[in-house]
Formats: sequence, structure tokens, C-alpha cells
Amino acid sequence: MKEIFTFIILLLGVNSFAQISVKTEYIGNSEFYDAVADTNTGNGSAMIYSAGAMVPLSMQASAEDDPYKRATIWGVALSGTFVKMDNH
Repeated sequence: MKEIFTFIILLLGVNSFAQISVKTEYIGNSEFYDAVADTNTGNGSAMIYSAGAMVPLSMQASAEDDPYKRATIWGVALSGTFVKMDNH
């Protein structure tokens, strides 16, 4: 836990153009059906939490002799998702 906290503090001190996203989704109650008997066997819902970050490490402008004017960008991306299911 201390390592994560230290990493976050270090990222706050760096001047960067990071892109951070946080998203939540809720899938409401739906019923399960048995494929063979075609009967209702239960119901459930789900809560989905997602977060992601993209941090550029290096950005270089295109060279003068590059006919396509392509920039070179190196970066790191991190994302994660947690799902809490409530099935009955």
C-alpha cells in the first residue's frame, strides 16, 4: 500500500499530459433462464467500476526530412475493472 501511495505522490509532482478516466456502470436486474427447461432459475444485477490512465513518456516532433510529418510518442497505459455481481 505504501508503494502505491508513493507512486501516486510522485506522479503528482511530474508535469505531464496524462489522460485519466473513471467510469461506473450499473446493469439492472435481469432473469436467468434454463436453456433446456425454459424456466426462470434466478435473477441478478452487476455494478462495474473501471479506471484507466495514459501517461506519455517521450514526445518528439517529426524530422524535417520526413515526408509524412509523423511524431514519435512513447507512453504507458494502465487500466483496471472491478465487477460486483449480485446474483440470486
